[in-house]
Amino acid sequence: MAQQRKNQLNLFNPQSFTFLSFIFFVILSLALMGLDKKYNLGSQIKYHVELLKSPLYVTINAPLDLKNHIANYFKSQEQLLHENEALNKKIMQLDFELQKLNFIKEENTNLRQSLKIQELKKNQIITAEIIHPKKINNKVIITINKGASDHVKLGSAVLNNLGLIGQIVELYETKSMMMPATSNKFQVSAVTDKTKENFILSGNNSPFLEIKRYPISGKINIGDQILTSGLDHLYPRGIKIGKVEKIEPIGDSQYNRIIIRPFSTPEQLSHVSIIAE
Repeated sequence: MAQQRKNQLNLFNPQSFTFLSFIFFVILSLALMGLDKKYNLGSQIKYHVELLKSPLYVTINAPLDLKNHIANYFKSQEQLLHENEALNKKIMQLDFELQKLNFIKEENTNLRQSLKIQELKKNQIITAEIIHPKKINNKVIITINKGASDHVKLGSAVLNNLGLIGQIVELYETKSMMMPATSNKFQVSAVTDKTKENFILSGNNSPFLEIKRYPISGKINIGDQILTSGLDHLYPRGIKIGKVEKIEPIGDSQYNRIIIRPFSTPEQLSHVSIIAE
């Protein structure tokens, strides 16, 4: 019994493991260690094992990664919505500021032009406001808030910073009525900005003015500016009226019809200037 227990305590059982086997495994271990040192086999094995473990790690962490991704997505969307709202408010504020600046710029331009008109004409200028433009029976009626008590005269020229727009045809104590330059009853003596040739310019109840019969030998060209000539003693010389837009032959005659687009109409601006004398 003691002998059997002693045999069980032996480190090597000669029946199952010989000394030669031990030497073989020692040599094999040393050889593997040498190969690992030379070819770095351990790192390569570890690398390939990590590659095999990576899909497992990805699968395990997928739910948590998905949760974080969704949370970040909604957080980014909320942040973008807040930023977009703030930008829209800023755009609205800037747009409002731009409108105010444009209004101030236009007002300053009108004032400068009014000053230029007064300086150019050397006449008494009355600043007025259009209070009631309307159309009755296809006839444009324009009421101005200045009349005889403000020294407005019958037949006075009415203009704004862009040019001539009409003539006073009815006069009352505190208001007056203006006939637009485009009316078929309106006529004015005019010249171009490039020649000294005089002609009569008429309205025709359209958005345009016209020279009804102009010799084909004349020197008017498309794009020329038309100004008052001052020969009719109603309108001072040099007030802008419009620009030549079209030249139309009249049948087989020796005349053309000249179409002029006015620089301004009463509907464009509410404030006007009246030349009182």
